Amino acid sequence: MDLLLYQALFGFFGGFVRAFFGILKYIKTKKGRKRIDWIYLIITLVGSAFMGAFSSLLISGDYKISLVAGYLGMDIVEDLIKIIFKKEHLYRT
Repeated sequence: MDLLLYQALFGFFGGFVRAFFGILKYIKTKKGRKRIDWIYLIITLVGSAFMGAFSSLLISGDYKISLVAGYLGMDIVEDLIKIIFKKEHLYRT
């Protein structure tokens, strides 16, 4: 398999870990919306995969960097979009 695809998979996994803990927190606290927004989850997982692949282009291609980029990358992108567009939520149906 291509190195870039591996890095995207590691980025996806990093985003999946972030989403998993977010869902656990949601289940435990039951705050906010009454349901899990599956479209938002898919968008963030695909974005995390992209961030993992992109990080391998910028940095030596270490899988640990892709994991961290997938975990933190979409969080940073989401916060920047919220600031730029002055929105409380990145995605709202």
